[in-house]
Amino acid sequence: MNRKKNNEIKNNSSFLQLAASKKLLLVVVLILAGVAYSFFQANTKVEKMKKELNNLQLQANALEREVDVLNNKLKKVNSKEFIREIARKDLGLVKPGETLYIVVDEEDEEVK
Repeated sequence: MNRKKNNEIKNNSSFLQLAASKKLLLVVVLILAGVAYSFFQANTKVEKMKKELNNLQLQANALEREVDVLNNKLKKVNSKEFIREIARKDLGLVKPGETLYIVVDEEDEEVK
């Protein structure tokens, strides 16, 4: 009878060990699943941020080119040659000693 009890105790302890190892395995699998999910989310976020960074770099490059163009225009507008051209063309100014001639088209005369 002692043998039966010993066998039952051994069987019960084996069963308890098996149940405990299954629980442990389940916990480990759940932890690994959580880690894998977190890694996937972080990886997705990193990829999204890389795309956004690339877009921002493209925008920055385009803006730098636009700034260069505008700086070149500003240099031209601030140049003495441009100011002289506008003064002559739009304001009708002349240098000292020059004579300004205004050519009138015949068509313009008829309209008046």
